[in-house]
Amino acid sequence: MERTKAAALGVAALFGSALVAQADQKVKARLDPLSEVPAISSTGSGEFSAVIRDDAIEYELGYSGLEGTTVVQAHIH
Repeated sequence: MERTKAAALGVAALFGSALVAQADQKVKARLDPLSEVPAISSTGSGEFSAVIRDDAIEYELGYSGLEGTTVVQAHIH
């Protein structure tokens, strides 16, 4: 019985150390129409930045130079 308790405590300690919070992860991307597949010719461009935390993702998506009508939606993948 004592071995089982000791093993359970060892496993809990191992997993507990793996669950320690890591620093926020920051990502950025420059959005360029020539990077599209297939590449397109456009005056539009943009930037994406995000901070990924344990329980949330905060992001900002900016654009400029788009042609046509008003932008009403976007998607991220």
